[in-house]
Amino acid sequence: MGNKNSLGSRVQIREIIKNKFRYKTIFGKLFTIYGSMLFLFLFTSLFIFVELYRAYFINYIQNSMLNHATLIANTYEQLAQENSFSESTFDTVIIEVNVLSSMMNASTWLVDKQNNMLSLSDVEEEGIIVKNLMTSSDIEKVFTGESIKILHGFEEYFSDPVVSVGYPIRINGVIDAALIIHAPMPELIKTVNDVYLIAFSVAVVAGCAYIFIIYNIAKKLTEPIKNMSYVARDIANGNFEQEIKIDSYDELGELADAFNHMAKKLNDVDASRKTFVANVSHDMRSPLTSMRGYMMSIVDGVAPPEKIAHYNQIVLDQTERLIKLTNDLLELNRLEDGRFPLNLSIFDIHELIRDLVYQFEWIIKDKDIKFNLVLDGNSQLVEADDSKIIRVLQNLLDNACKFVDIGGTIEIETVVDKSKLWVVVKNTGTILPNEELERVWDRFYKSDSSRGENTMGMGLGLVIVKEIIKQHNETVAVEIVQGSVIKFYFSLERIDD
Repeated sequence: MGNKNSLGSRVQIREIIKNKFRYKTIFGKLFTIYGSMLFLFLFTSLFIFVELYRAYFINYIQNSMLNHATLIANTYEQLAQENSFSESTFDTVIIEVNVLSSMMNASTWLVDKQNNMLSLSDVEEEGIIVKNLMTSSDIEKVFTGESIKILHGFEEYFSDPVVSVGYPIRINGVIDAALIIHAPMPELIKTVNDVYLIAFSVAVVAGCAYIFIIYNIAKKLTEPIKNMSYVARDIANGNFEQEIKIDSYDELGELADAFNHMAKKLNDVDASRKTFVANVSHDMRSPLTSMRGYMMSIVDGVAPPEKIAHYNQIVLDQTERLIKLTNDLLELNRLEDGRFPLNLSIFDIHELIRDLVYQFEWIIKDKDIKFNLVLDGNSQLVEADDSKIIRVLQNLLDNACKFVDIGGTIEIETVVDKSKLWVVVKNTGTILPNEELERVWDRFYKSDSSRGENTMGMGLGLVIVKEIIKQHNETVAVEIVQGSVIKFYFSLERIDD
């Protein structure tokens, strides 16, 4: 039991730490990540720079010490040959050593082959004092004619670390002594530290400047996302008129445009939904009210006996209308959900069109419509679901009959285009404005009532047409031709005879 409680406590602690340090915003994430990367880069660069500068500076000092050693050795050799180690020879060498000491606070040794050392830097203060040095492999290298650089060494002779160089002194071509120069490391480190402080100050100032820049860049990048979040909440609450204002042309700009387009579409859908609810309410309430009135007159016994059959027919007609509206809704819903699988077959589309025209004969005569059939060939075979294509043509013809003007023209035409057959349904009459033309495919859309008197539908017929043709992976479109003719057309897969 105790182990379980302990395990539970550890899990809770981990969750608390996880929640505490979890990034709450994209801005915080960007700012933290880029800020951390910046400081890591700056201080890594600073460390590398200081180390490289330290190595460069020490090497530079050693080379400078070697140059001075060469000069001292050459002076020593030249004057030794001319004056045979007179006092003036020694004084000239001491001058060179003093110059080096004043520049680098260096100590200069003259060591013979018996490891006897004369500290030239201390001659003026202590006089000529000769000390015997312990055997050193580094000094032995100098007597072999090699110039040496030593970063760490001679710890037993100095309280502070020193940087040393060694240079052989030749007299008459023979190595006579070794010139060893030591420069105190603390003096060099002080110079390196001064440079480090300057570089650190520059890095801090640059880092602060870059942090300010990163802050503004992160804020500019995340501000549109934050606005989208606010707008998304408004849209979720039903306010579809919100819009994201952004002036960038990058991916965020494209996202904002897509978001605004989505909001516009949702606003259109919402408007269509409200229109649909109003239409459904009206189209169902009107027949129900009418049916209720007629049925009440029959039930109450106030209907004339000779009118009862007529009233019953009206109730039956209204019932059929309600059933049709309900079926249209159910059919559209199943089409959009893909629950109406296609039953493909090969059939003659021309024969289907001729049979279908007879169903609209009474409407054609009633409105004195001129009806033209312009069929490409006597027969044309297509592969499709014939029952659904019948529904497409019925809806298109029904739409044409509703909105054709009295005495106007309806024309059905077929056009062969390689492997496709195009079916065109045209009618004259009141024409939709261009801005409303594409909206005829929108669900629940219903045009202005001024387009005709017989507009009792719910704006679902053309939506069903679009969904059926879409299921066939074919094309359906609408356009205005000759200024006063509206043309609907769709394609089908053509089969050669």
